[in-house]
Amino acid sequence: MIDWIDFTNYCTIWDVVNSNLKVADIDRIFIATNVELEDQEANDDRSLCRFEFYEIVTRMAKTKYFESKKTASISEAVEMILLESVLPNAVMRMESVNWRQVFLWTLPVDDLYKANLTNLKKVFTLLKNAGSRYIDFKDTLSFINDLPLEVSQDTATLAWAFSKMQFVEEMELIDKYEQMVFVEFLEFIGRLAWLIYENPQESLDVKLWRILQVLFSKIKEKVKAPTFENDIDSESDYEDELASEILLDKHPEDMYAGFGILKNSFGTQD
Repeated sequence: MIDWIDFTNYCTIWDVVNSNLKVADIDRIFIATNVELEDQEANDDRSLCRFEFYEIVTRMAKTKYFESKKTASISEAVEMILLESVLPNAVMRMESVNWRQVFLWTLPVDDLYKANLTNLKKVFTLLKNAGSRYIDFKDTLSFINDLPLEVSQDTATLAWAFSKMQFVEEMELIDKYEQMVFVEFLEFIGRLAWLIYENPQESLDVKLWRILQVLFSKIKEKVKAPTFENDIDSESDYEDELASEILLDKHPEDMYAGFGILKNSFGTQD
């Protein structure tokens, strides 16, 4: 959720205000966007949820470009406000699917996660409440803040947000965005390592090794290097994963983040 004050600040950062879209116009549009035809308890009237964010950007584009006849259609106006104001001035950005495909879903990362599965589960258990299958957003950020890592709350929040699976009827299940299952936690660690250690010469598995050293210090364990003693002869490493005994007995959310597991189990929740 984005509250009214924060959104106004974002508009300043985006440099979106001009003679065709004044601050008073943005306030008026904010109020209009928050009108609810159906009561939604989780949807605060002074904040924007995801679909309201899309709506307010569209309304602002319509006011700034379409009504002033700068564009011939509202769709062109939306494209213009995104390209001229929102995207170039975004405070923090991170790729979603492409980042997974290029950096996360690789064999070196897969091997490192597999080798350290037990200790990763220990850290996850340390973070979650007894009897819960999830870790909590605020508890996790507090935990990260106490670690000797140079990471801001905004950076940790960005990593969390991009690691979450989307799901249908998100307003009815909005609390899920503050809960994280194990497979999401594994991506969260990867994204956090990527954002903290900015050296472009380091691959993600190297950055992961560094952050795991810090995380495992909390459980008095060390990072383990991958071993390949038990590999099954097959035409591809992906077939090895499908043949792995551990895959046959575990629920997807509780499995390790092997290449195939993290890739195949990540998507939209019903």
